[in-house]
Amino acid sequence: KPAQTINKQNPDDDVLQVIAVEDGKCHLKYGDFDLYIAFEVLPNLHGFDDLQILLRNREIAHFNHQPQYLYTGLLHALNACGHGTDYLGMEKTQVHNNIRTTSALEAEFFQNVCTIYLISELEIEGATTDYTVVCKIDAESIDGLLNYYRELLDKYGEKRVTESGRQKVISEQQNTETKQADAELMYFLQQKDFCRRPKTD
Repeated sequence: KPAQTINKQNPDDDVLQVIAVEDGKCHLKYGDFDLYIAFEVLPNLHGFDDLQILLRNREIAHFNHQPQYLYTGLLHALNACGHGTDYLGMEKTQVHNNIRTTSALEAEFFQNVCTIYLISELEIEGATTDYTVVCKIDAESIDGLLNYYRELLDKYGEKRVTESGRQKVISEQQNTETKQADAELMYFLQQKDFCRRPKTD
């Protein structure tokens, strides 16, 4: 039987789809969730408020999560490591249906190694799952990478200037050119196995 779709009154909200009977349970799809509900529970569902309660039950509701990674600022993070400093980049948080996703980029330089954290966290009802990818790059490799982007960093990297006897920091800039460099660097790090993906069961 084809899947049936039940729309909520608000067209912007998710829809509920009846998929099939699987392993003696009713398989429903709601947004990014797959729900497997025992038939004896179905009569207790009177509306979408009841459905929200079931979404909190990990034995019934399974969230189909594709980790999102934010690597905007990777060039500047490597540049910071190249100068022996840490880097705190962008952070993006989204909340939907009691689900919070967080993506961010951070870097720390310690013992001649730059550790890039591509943070990706999923929080459902206070329970957090960490999908963070960690990339470790030695100082020599960083120097080699940054040599390709010296001109770009001279134009858009962080600068320290002295004005009237006082030091002033001019923050780095993000634009189309630096984002292109971020994408190139991310591809290189992945291809050279600098990055370790999280273990997820």
